[in-house]
Amino acid sequence: MQTAAKLFSDSPNSQRTIIYIGDGVNRCNFLSNQQHRQLIDDLVQQQITFSTFVIGPITDIGNLASIANHTGGILYARQAIQESTQVIGRNLGRSAAMPVVWVQEAQLPTSVSSQLPQRFPPLRLDRDSVILGHLSSAPSAGQVQIVGQVAGKTIQMHWDIHPEASHPDLGFLTSLVERHRLDGGLNLAALGSDGLRALSLVMADSATDMIKSGRFALASGQPESALRIAEEALKQDPGNPEATSLKTAAQQAL
Repeated sequence: MQTAAKLFSDSPNSQRTIIYIGDGVNRCNFLSNQQHRQLIDDLVQQQITFSTFVIGPITDIGNLASIANHTGGILYARQAIQESTQVIGRNLGRSAAMPVVWVQEAQLPTSVSSQLPQRFPPLRLDRDSVILGHLSSAPSAGQVQIVGQVAGKTIQMHWDIHPEASHPDLGFLTSLVERHRLDGGLNLAALGSDGLRALSLVMADSATDMIKSGRFALASGQPESALRIAEEALKQDPGNPEATSLKTAAQQAL
């Protein structure tokens, strides 16, 4: 990726896109968090978008999605797409020419005390962008203001936003924010709303595996372990009835 980045011209008006086709699995020279951050910083500084078509028996979608998220790219996963590879290729080609807004300044409503990723991700026209964070006060209507660059030109954008009612299906966001708070959202793979939904399914699957382990612990006479597992499963998938049932059974067995 670093080699590909050196091949672009220095023209500030050109659209720069790296398209990667592969599994994303690094079998040697594993990147540390600092090296991963430096790679993303270099791409953002040069305004190079990273998009990918993930294919292979074993893939690292999370790592590729986090890079695409921070650089305004897109991701196609072969196992999740019904179209032919020719159609996917054409879509990747079109995405390479899609304008990307590189955000220079972002102003969120005053009720938002922190955000993830800490650096506002680039914006695209063919998918939405996801920002997670904490609220310091009750949610209220407000405005998001953006100053960014597109092909070397500065633009300003703003949107009026209104809070929606809480929904149990979004309960996983609390755990997701806590998980990525320490690295500032560096490894956050929420590539648009579709990516966020995919993360929720992964976390739900993780909770299901935890529940199986918790039931085994309870049946083995270890209610303390079962309770801890149930509580962790509820962080991953709040409202999960099986995790709630396991927690109740473990508490009764103490």
